[in-house]
Amino acid sequence: MLPLLAALAFGCEDGLTSAAVDEGLTRAEEAFGRFDAEAFASEVDQTRAALPCLAEPIAPPTAARLHRLEGLRQFLERDEGAAQAHFAVAKRLDGAYTWPTSLLPARHQVREVYDAAVEQGASAELAAPAAGALYLDGQADRIRVDGSPTVFQHLGGDAAQTVFVGPSQALPEYALPAPPAPEPIPAPVVSTTTHKARPPVAGVSLVASGVVLGAVAGVQFARSRAGYTEYLDAFDQDPLAAEASFQRTVASPRNQAAGFGAGAAVLLGAGGVLFARGIHVEGRF
Repeated sequence: MLPLLAALAFGCEDGLTSAAVDEGLTRAEEAFGRFDAEAFASEVDQTRAALPCLAEPIAPPTAARLHRLEGLRQFLERDEGAAQAHFAVAKRLDGAYTWPTSLLPARHQVREVYDAAVEQGASAELAAPAAGALYLDGQADRIRVDGSPTVFQHLGGDAAQTVFVGPSQALPEYALPAPPAPEPIPAPVVSTTTHKARPPVAGVSLVASGVVLGAVAGVQFARSRAGYTEYLDAFDQDPLAAEASFQRTVASPRNQAAGFGAGAAVLLGAGGVLFARGIHVEGRF
């Protein structure tokens, strides 16, 4: 039994080689050369149907040959667009090929269509698979021209896939590598050091100064009260002498007490604010 037929009959048990594909394409060319269109189409169909059994990358010259014959078949079926798409890939893979006159007469129209065929799409590199390797028309560079037909293969590891992809058909899906895990976010550093709140020096100084001024104000107030008592006693005996001593013994100490008291209040207020603010700032840490 021929390798292609065996692969189709027994479900790829023994696999298929690129050489066996070449043999099928040779039979297709022979059928076309003897003007047997039905046998030609049958051989091309069998070759394409057996491609999933390929156990190795197809040889690029074999892939080029397959595209040429597929383009020839599409031309015979009056689909010139598909024919040119396959011819363009065949030319890229095997640019030195020329049609033998035993297959095509010198002025055959297929030659003109073949010569005019050009790949139109932009080329792009496919993503690497999670396992195994990708081959496009037997080449491992993973470069595909958008919309162009290709022999897609994913081989290696547990993968064994070969698909003949026609013009503008989507490529088969395949597993991609898992995305890298995000880098862990470091936990914030929590200080375990205990800082005891310390009252600020400026606040303590102002409070102390306010206390001193308050004490002085108290002394002066006490002097003014004592002087006022002496003034009342002296006024009953000698009013003129009492009035003369009033400024010295009552008014002056009282004014000084008021001034020192006001200063003490300012200092105590400012010192209290700085003291409280310093305790709050230090206590945060």
